[in-house]
Amino acid sequence: MPRVYSSPMGAATLNCPTCGASVSSHASNCRYCQS
Repeated sequence: MPRVYSSPMGAATLNCPTCGASVSSHASNCRYCQS
């Protein structure tokens, strides 16, 4: 039987490099510090 790999599908979030707040992957800038 072939192995089946599964990975959890979570919300895609990134952290702002300036203030560290979580920013969604489709946001063009940080909603907290506007960078």
